[in-house]
Amino acid sequence: MARTVGAEIVESIDKSVVFSALLEAQEAIASVVKDAKANYGERTKYSYVSADQMVTECRKALHAAGLILLRESYSVQSSAETGMVLFSNYLLVHAASGSSITSSQSPWFIIEAQGRPLDKALAGALTTSLSYFLRDLLLVPRDDEAEMDKRNDVDHRPHGIGIGGAMALRKALVTAGCKEGALRAAMQQSGVNVPDDMATWDRSWMDRINGWIERNTVYADIAQESVTDSAGVS
Repeated sequence: MARTVGAEIVESIDKSVVFSALLEAQEAIASVVKDAKANYGERTKYSYVSADQMVTECRKALHAAGLILLRESYSVQSSAETGMVLFSNYLLVHAASGSSITSSQSPWFIIEAQGRPLDKALAGALTTSLSYFLRDLLLVPRDDEAEMDKRNDVDHRPHGIGIGGAMALRKALVTAGCKEGALRAAMQQSGVNVPDDMATWDRSWMDRINGWIERNTVYADIAQESVTDSAGVS
């Protein structure tokens, strides 16, 4: 039932209808079959549920209970401390009655990296954040964690520079006229195993990286393949 107040329409919403349908959907979905495999070498292999698979199965449970989930809006905020963060607002609607509830999701980081430009990073964040929201909404068991516990994370770096640090470093490279590819090549020449994701770079590398930037500012136009030994990170 809706009544008009001035130019606004105020709806009388029976949220119990939505919650009853949500309970039905939660009871209908027990788990989601793992359909994808992660393979990062011999030491790191595990199975997991892809975002697309999670969305597909959760959608079936919601629709069977007469529920529709909409992402009403999203925004991207950026700061030097956190980097780019996605915020989404969702609307859960009971189709037959029109009753609905809204939910604002926790932040989800947008990770831009080499080989993954901003548009792809945003698209990935939108899909992955939706899958995690659905999993939490329907209380789908997190079977992935058992597999993840088995993987070898010996190369994990808990003391990385983070998203904010990566943004600051890229800005410093641009300001100095240096190429990120040249820096990566110089680090590799010095025997450093350079991860693709700059946010995971070890903080202890920063003094040498800053020194490299200072030394190579005048060589900003040198292509990656012509980096000389003197440009190495030492």
